[in-house]
Amino acid sequence: MTTFRGTVAARAFVLDVHVIGEEEARTRVLDLWQPGARLYATPAGSWLLALAEPVEVRAERAPGLPLTEVPDGLTPLDCAQWTDTSGLVRYELTPADHEPAPEPVESTVPEAPRLRIRGGIGAPSQHVEGLVGGETGSGFRAVLIALGALGALVLLAHGNFKPVLAIAFIAAFATVGRAVRGTAPARQPGNFWARLAMRTPLRALVRSKHDRYLRRLTELFERRDWHNALRDAIGIGRDGQGRLSLKVPQRRTGDLRPTTVLGPGAGPLYGVEVQHYLQRLYRTAAEDLERLGRHDEAAFVHADLLGDPAAAVALFERLGRLTDAAELAEGRGLDPALVVRLWWRAGNRTRAIDVARARGAFAAAIARLPAQEGRELRAEWVRERQEAGDHLGAVAAAWSDEVTRDLALPSVQAGMALGGPTGSALFAHLAVGWPTARTHAAALALLDDDDPELAPARRRFVDAWLALQGADRELGSAATRAFVRDGTPVPRPLKKAADPLLAADLPRAPRARRDVPDLAFPALPAQLVVHDAVALRGNAVLVALGDQGARLVTGDGRTRARWDVPAHQIVIADHGGSALLVGRRGAVREVHHLDLASRRVRHWTTLAHRTFAGSFDGGIAVVRGPDGLEFLDVRRNRPTVVWRELDRDAVVLGLARNEHSLAVVFAKQGDRAVERWRWELPGLTLRERSRRENQQVPPERTLLPSGEHCDGTADGDAWWTPREDHAEIRTKAGLVARTTAVVHGIRWHAGLVTLIDQDSRVVALDAETREQVAAFSVQAR
Repeated sequence: MTTFRGTVAARAFVLDVHVIGEEEARTRVLDLWQPGARLYATPAGSWLLALAEPVEVRAERAPGLPLTEVPDGLTPLDCAQWTDTSGLVRYELTPADHEPAPEPVESTVPEAPRLRIRGGIGAPSQHVEGLVGGETGSGFRAVLIALGALGALVLLAHGNFKPVLAIAFIAAFATVGRAVRGTAPARQPGNFWARLAMRTPLRALVRSKHDRYLRRLTELFERRDWHNALRDAIGIGRDGQGRLSLKVPQRRTGDLRPTTVLGPGAGPLYGVEVQHYLQRLYRTAAEDLERLGRHDEAAFVHADLLGDPAAAVALFERLGRLTDAAELAEGRGLDPALVVRLWWRAGNRTRAIDVARARGAFAAAIARLPAQEGRELRAEWVRERQEAGDHLGAVAAAWSDEVTRDLALPSVQAGMALGGPTGSALFAHLAVGWPTARTHAAALALLDDDDPELAPARRRFVDAWLALQGADRELGSAATRAFVRDGTPVPRPLKKAADPLLAADLPRAPRARRDVPDLAFPALPAQLVVHDAVALRGNAVLVALGDQGARLVTGDGRTRARWDVPAHQIVIADHGGSALLVGRRGAVREVHHLDLASRRVRHWTTLAHRTFAGSFDGGIAVVRGPDGLEFLDVRRNRPTVVWRELDRDAVVLGLARNEHSLAVVFAKQGDRAVERWRWELPGLTLRERSRRENQQVPPERTLLPSGEHCDGTADGDAWWTPREDHAEIRTKAGLVARTTAVVHGIRWHAGLVTLIDQDSRVVALDAETREQVAAFSVQAR
């Protein structure tokens, strides 16, 4: 059981507290401690530390009497009492993914005069039939169809007209009705016979049946008859798509809980007006049900009727029903990082790891977990990349955490053995992460070699070494000499890493002036998804990382400041001194105001069903809201509308703004015409108005603040246009750059163009000088 000399695999140690003292005994226990270890008191007053795994020690040099077996029946000791927490400050942390309650939006805009009431004309009819979105001219077409049917019946009565010809005769009249309208509506999905019947006099009968359904549904909701109202209600979803049917929606059976798969919604039989009416009806019902404690039904309304599963997930998480939240989030295809975090918090770590593997959500999920749990998930990420043979990916996954970095050492060795560009980058990781004399000598040998065929390997090694912020002066000087010898321009970071005298004596390499430069994206992959990024003057880039917060970084990616607030969109001030960080929670927008001068951030407001323009003047934010175009005063503590353009009948299809101009493309409900308005800023003077009948709506992101449309994806005065093998970056001045990367996003601010590729790597260039001012990829930590 015990031994006193030689090497032994000890499973426990006996510490004589009376001899060495309690303080020394505690120190030895902590030095020997393992996860899963236990501490006991022996009958003689000594302590026995039982290890989870045996360790080999020299018996005569052991910190205590080594035991090869652990006796039973001892009294356990609580080590937690050794830590004095009385002087610590306790903070209550709240999860970052809860959906905040939206604040009511106040308005200082006076209401429009109600001329009908003033004139004593009386209110219009409130019949539900008025809510059904019909097409202008549909009544006239119905008359034509009826005449066609009557003519067919007359011909049939004479016995010289076949039924097939009668149907064709009716269809011809229906086509004439469409031609009279001027344009043919898009083909409606659904049953063929239903579409055919809606072109005959049966249309009025079908309409009346659906009108009765809508009237009854409205009465049920107004009476708060939730049992019948929710069972009879039809989901509208986000796009309002569904099948055209001659039958009214069927009554639901079973439990009224949100389903993991969204079913069909209100079909094209119901127009836009009815869909908007049902949205307002369902939102009010969801608020009432949650207030009454009927949470399943409230979540059902959010997820199945309104088509907003993120709101239902947030409701379940607030209630602590994490498994329900995770199932719903995964079933509805929400953010994979959110799904991973929910499964992890629910205790189902196997499913969390599976989702992270399938959806590539390791990096984002790690940033949303506590340090120890994130480290465990990071280890799974490293193993997954190693199994996939992605050695550079495995090293990148492990690199940010020094505890897990050693797990990637086999990948470094395996990737270097394969050679190529990846081997050179992994060699740089080895030189920085595991520096030894042998590694240092091998790096110097590579850099001092004058073989021209090794020039690409040297450039790749130096690029990765600089990205890892290597600080070896000798390597920096050797790399500088190698770049000069190879005829490669020496980048500024490499000059700073080299010997100052060497850098001062470098010859000026002649730079061929290129009117259109090719942008160079970083070599290392990004670990976090960049939702938005805006380059600022002064070698700084503001980056929005979604639920991972926001960062202010330098042009090469070094973090200057970070803020742990949700940020999916950056609304930058024209002067660059402040910004709004907009976090998305389903239909809710949580907005924080960031003062870039003082680096202070404050919660401003929480809004529902509103979309911000990408820039503002520092005081007034332009927002697309349910009542048209709203101008919110950011300086007030509560969201306040100080000016309003358009109205709730206008559906905004495109919005573009810079510091001098604001352009909007919109259409009125029930109108096929598209209108374009442009205001001059800051006076908000309407300068242009145009209207085009039967105009096909251009994509939203093609609109420029001048009111023109570009042939690509725009933000402010810059846009990118995809070509066959590259993308062109353009401004009003013309072509400013090219890139072979797949561009995912673009931002314009103060003459700087910021690009985000599909791998979340960020570059920026000065549109005037056409110089690249930033290139980096964001790492997890």
